[in-house]
Amino acid sequence: FVETTAQRVWDDVIATETLSIPQRIDIRMAATFAILEAATVADVAWDIAGASAIFASSPLERRLRDIRTVTQQAQGRKSHLQDVGAYLLGFEPNLAFT
Repeated sequence: FVETTAQRVWDDVIATETLSIPQRIDIRMAATFAILEAATVADVAWDIAGASAIFASSPLERRLRDIRTVTQQAQGRKSHLQDVGAYLLGFEPNLAFT
């Protein structure tokens, strides 16, 4: 989803030299969805690994912290999905982080 969205938007921007609001919204939805799905995958891996995942020497421990950090930063906020939904329902776009 991220790759196809990025390619489609890139092609359009190259052709028109403009990044439209709908394109910005598409990028926001694809990127936020991908980040949140990656966090879900990390959670599953953490659960499967059991107690061995809690130690600093475990590669999973660091990666779980990393993905959790990304979800708290601007691009990974769950509220972006609400913003996209509101835009798709006809409300003014929230362009705070786009």
